[in-house]
Amino acid sequence: MGVASFASSINAVAVMSSKFRAGRGAALIGVTVAALAIDLVLRTRTPPGVAELTGLIYVPVIALAACWTHRTGSARAAQRVLDAMPNATLSVDAELRITHWNPAAERMFGVSSDQAVGQVATRFIARHWLRKHPLRLPQSAEAARATAVDVVCLRADGRPFRATFSSAPLRDSAGQCVGATVLMRDEGSRHLDNRRIRQSLRGARDERDQADTSNRMKDELLATVSHELRTPLNAIYGWVEVLRHPSGQTMQSQAVDAIDRSARSLAHMVDDILDVSSLATGKLRLERALVDLERIVHDVTVTMQTMANTEGVTLTSSMSAPTGMLLADGERLRQMLTNLVSNAIKFTPRGGHVEVSLEQDARWLRLSVIDSGQGIAPEFLPHVFDAFRRESDAPVSPRRGLGLGLSIVRHIAELHGGSVEVASRGVGTGSRFTVRLPYDRPATNLLSPDARVVPTHPSTVLQGQRILLVDDDDPSRESLAAALRTLGAEVREVGSGQEALAALHESMPSVVLSDLAMPDGDGFWLARQLREVFAARGSQPDVPLVAVTAHADNALRRQALSEGFGAYVAKPVELRSLARQILTLTSR
Repeated sequence: MGVASFASSINAVAVMSSKFRAGRGAALIGVTVAALAIDLVLRTRTPPGVAELTGLIYVPVIALAACWTHRTGSARAAQRVLDAMPNATLSVDAELRITHWNPAAERMFGVSSDQAVGQVATRFIARHWLRKHPLRLPQSAEAARATAVDVVCLRADGRPFRATFSSAPLRDSAGQCVGATVLMRDEGSRHLDNRRIRQSLRGARDERDQADTSNRMKDELLATVSHELRTPLNAIYGWVEVLRHPSGQTMQSQAVDAIDRSARSLAHMVDDILDVSSLATGKLRLERALVDLERIVHDVTVTMQTMANTEGVTLTSSMSAPTGMLLADGERLRQMLTNLVSNAIKFTPRGGHVEVSLEQDARWLRLSVIDSGQGIAPEFLPHVFDAFRRESDAPVSPRRGLGLGLSIVRHIAELHGGSVEVASRGVGTGSRFTVRLPYDRPATNLLSPDARVVPTHPSTVLQGQRILLVDDDDPSRESLAAALRTLGAEVREVGSGQEALAALHESMPSVVLSDLAMPDGDGFWLARQLREVFAARGSQPDVPLVAVTAHADNALRRQALSEGFGAYVAKPVELRSLARQILTLTSR
């Protein structure tokens, strides 16, 4: 075969190769055929000793076949690895169009590979995320590289889910970036777990902050209580020493008044602390009855008149309501008004004026306390009814208290379905506190215990009353017995329920005042024994019982009333209130 035939063979191989460029297998066949033709030509033209060397022409064909086979096998192996990956894997070109979409991506997005390939990748990302984090075309290797980026994706049905993706650049033979390979992980469950963890941590921080606040308030309360309790105690100790000294007898009246004021101040602070504790735990309950608010205003005004005179303040009242009758807790309303009047007197300078007014409209009874005192700064008005809050730059009053009175006023008003508000034009302009209570027009034929008038002469108010006083605490029993005797009562003292039962068999009193907690037959035991005694006689008990106890607890009050006690009086005893209870019970 000549050079022309060799050239024609090469051309034939070239033509054949061009026809099979569609696939590497076809190209490999063409190269093999060309090598075979070259081998036949060379064998006929070379010497016999050199003809065997023409077999070396197959070495490049074998190497090329091995290379192509290796590359094809690697590609197939790589494809199998990508398809088997549990995480979504996809590739994009320089225009962000998807060129590869593995089965995990199909499961994650709910979109098949045929539907995804050729689509722009941003189609599967939420728009609100893209507005904040626009994707850049991978024109450089740096632009195509990312690690653990949070992204909000969209499933086929439009539901969003959170995922993280990492990407690496795809390069061509020249090393230029032509796209990127992206690895995606569905982080929806992890995001929910992280959110739960953050919420738990936030809740733990809130609880810690509340505990810190509670501990701080407790420390502040203890410090305030310690300071405020020591002030009246110091006055009591001082005046007691004056009375003990022979030269102090000339100041007896002054000492008694001072001790009385200090003792009442101590009792008031203890009541405030107990009330705040009941309010904080939700245990404060109202004992509703038909009460006369006009009577309460009158009684409080008369009671607080001594304090006002001592402070050099004029205290007056005006009532224009057609009727002040309403269903409410009379003692709580009395406490609320006392706190307001006491607060007004406390912060009104000498020569000032405090007025209590009661008005009525179609739905509300408005109880107002107006003073000409120091007033309230505008920035402090929203905090007036907060517990333990005091105006930092307010003038210091010698009778500051615990800072709980106005907070208790607000809670009592709200428990009655009403409200309280404060108005002041600023420092030095006085203030006005107004309580609104709902008015339901109760029946006027019902009588109120508060409407009963107590005689005013101190030596005859309990004249003719035979009182059996039961208390295991000697100083408490002796002081109360002495106070009752000053009101004209005949008092017999015993120290336990057993002694009281024996005394009842000897002579029958008109009323029994009994402590509840006693070691030898407590008050409840005594009440049961009395029921049995009168049941054996075939008659109802006609001797009323009054609980006189240091446990000022509403639950214990309800228990005592259910056990047969006609009234419940908390220590320290307000003698006027106790006398009113005795007269009410014995006149039935």
